[in-house]
Amino acid sequence: MRHEDSLRSILTKVAEEVAFMFTDSAASGTLDVAPEDCQLVSIAYSGDHSGSVGIVAGRAFRHALRENMLGAISEGANADREAEDAFMELCNVLAGQWVTETYGTHGNLAISVPALTEVTPETWRHLVEHGATAPLIIDQEHVVLVGHDIPRAVEAALAA
Repeated sequence: MRHEDSLRSILTKVAEEVAFMFTDSAASGTLDVAPEDCQLVSIAYSGDHSGSVGIVAGRAFRHALRENMLGAISEGANADREAEDAFMELCNVLAGQWVTETYGTHGNLAISVPALTEVTPETWRHLVEHGATAPLIIDQEHVVLVGHDIPRAVEAALAA
């Protein structure tokens, strides 16, 4: 299974189990415009294998996720922070599942805390067009999965 297909499959399962949200494949051309107030949440892993997993989504997705995970419907700055927390938790579960399903439970792997970054419309377009990403629609909101794995031999060469 290709890297992005595996990520897509795992996020589909995690979104359904953790947030009661359902995914569809994104049709070509439907992701041309970035969602409003786009952010990337990413988690790095290192040890026997290194890489990162991330989710890029707009404000509407993050708030829908918050409502599904927390049952919260408040507004304002607190709602935005709760939405970011829910978004980071979704990525945390995705990263844990990804590392476990890809590399198993044996060996030495550490997972970082989630990092949140703003995403410009230009960066969104690059991510959608780049072959190493997996675009999805989750509960009618556009989402892009980002991930890369750094093979040990490449990592050793980079460190030298």
